[in-house]
Amino acid sequence: MVSFLKQVGLVTGGACLALAFPLAARAQLIQPGFRVPGPIGLNQAAFNQAMTGQVHPGISPVSAFPYGNPLFNPLANPIRNPFANPALNPALNPAALANYFSPGAAFQSNPLINPYTSPFTSPYAAAALSATNANPYAGAANPYAGYANPYLAASLTSSGYGAYGGYGGYGDLSGGYGGYGGYGYGESPVGGYMRGTADVVGAQGRWMKDLQQADLTKEQVRQAKIDTRRKYFDEYYYERKNTPTFEQEREFFNNQQLLRSLNNPPESEIWSGQALNDILADVAKMDKDKTARGPSIPLDEDVLRHINLNAGPGAGNAGLLKNDARLTWPLALRDEPYKTDRELVNTLAPEAVHQAINGRVDAGTLRELTSAAQRLRQNLTANIRDLTANQYTDASRFLGYLDDAIRALGRPDAGDYFTRKFAAQGKDVAELVRNLNAKGLRFAPATPGDEPAYLAIHRALAVYDRGAKAELASEARPGDSKP
Repeated sequence: MVSFLKQVGLVTGGACLALAFPLAARAQLIQPGFRVPGPIGLNQAAFNQAMTGQVHPGISPVSAFPYGNPLFNPLANPIRNPFANPALNPALNPAALANYFSPGAAFQSNPLINPYTSPFTSPYAAAALSATNANPYAGAANPYAGYANPYLAASLTSSGYGAYGGYGGYGDLSGGYGGYGGYGYGESPVGGYMRGTADVVGAQGRWMKDLQQADLTKEQVRQAKIDTRRKYFDEYYYERKNTPTFEQEREFFNNQQLLRSLNNPPESEIWSGQALNDILADVAKMDKDKTARGPSIPLDEDVLRHINLNAGPGAGNAGLLKNDARLTWPLALRDEPYKTDRELVNTLAPEAVHQAINGRVDAGTLRELTSAAQRLRQNLTANIRDLTANQYTDASRFLGYLDDAIRALGRPDAGDYFTRKFAAQGKDVAELVRNLNAKGLRFAPATPGDEPAYLAIHRALAVYDRGAKAELASEARPGDSKP
């Protein structure tokens, strides 16, 4: 215990001697940031720093660990650096190389140079020097004491701090940092600090790079959305520009219908007047100046008498009542169930025609004709089982013509259909077309017996239309223009 107090007194005396140095030298002391030196815990490192700070700060500006440890800082070694602490310089102080706790120990075991050998800063050193604090790794009873305890005093082994230095412990000067005489699994405090700092810097860099990459991805997504909207916009205008309008669709349909009406349409479309009206409208567009443009195609007067006209859709068709309303009934309607209504229609029809020629048809007459036609259709439907398909079709079509004739009789101009004012007239096709357009008339459906006349008029109109188009095409060519 007395020797231990002497040693403490010596250390304290050295510290007091260091305090006698000028203040200018102490002002140059560099205090580094807190470090965790060596393979020890945080609490132990804090204790070591506290104890070291009580002894070393006044000894030398470079005495604080690790800068004051010649194993880490060659400038702190008084042998290599004559300007180091004079108290540790052998030239100035013969006892500088002595180990106050173990005179036979090496120079590096001096607690003034290496704080790990001081009992005040290392509990392992204190345990090794104290008999009251038993240390199972320091006693002679442990045959592997020199190998198991890297902090064992150098006097127990010839290789400094452990023959093999332990796992990660400090070896001798020639062996470097532990690990079976060479570089082992351990890491120096400076290396650990630098590696940890590098990891922090690298993590910070990766984090900032990830932020930039995220911003770049968001910007790419935003640009992709804008590009998609631009494509939608361009596609919308492209479709709107190239989509036909309703007028273009109607014109296209009319052109297709005209081609159908000119090139062998079904006979039903000719008898209904649809094909004739399509050609009539096309010829009227080419005959705006009222001059003949197509070939001269004469028309037979007898053919024109079988052509029925009206003032447009919904105006009715008085063709069934021509020839003084003498009706030719189909076979199915000549049977006994239809006799009463049939005779009533035969009586009222000529009277209605006479009234139309002289002015207006009486409302009572129109009402009786309408009722008779309705009863005829009801009886026809009731007796459908007694009729063949052709008989029923002919009878139904005849009643349809009768309804159109009654509708025409109800118009104010009904008399014009019987006075030949609204009759098909013209010595040729060009004159017929001009007369119909001047009066605003159209071809009405053919009544029974008029079908051959409608086929003849259709052929004449088709030839005239093609000839008029050829004439217009020749006038449009500069070389074919007439003087």
